[in-house]
Amino acid sequence: FTGSPAVGKVVMEAAAKNLSSVTLELGGKSPTIVGPDANIKRAARNIVWGKFANNGQTCIAPDHVFVHVNIADQFNEALKTEIGRVYGKTP
Repeated sequence: FTGSPAVGKVVMEAAAKNLSSVTLELGGKSPTIVGPDANIKRAARNIVWGKFANNGQTCIAPDHVFVHVNIADQFNEALKTEIGRVYGKTP
């Protein structure tokens, strides 16, 4: 389980009734920083993989992407291209 503390309490309560073991990963807010000298295509590919692997339900999924202003437009285009490559043009 990866999710909010409120939902974690519900999951834990339900598991406790049956003495079922459960692991609660409440996740973090994993930032990703893309600097001005980054390989933009590679950064986009890695970020798309990290965010969408297991539908984003991992503790390492990037929740925020901070991109240097000088490459922001290029990065946005690379990100769109990579999402299209992975999921198709009409996901």
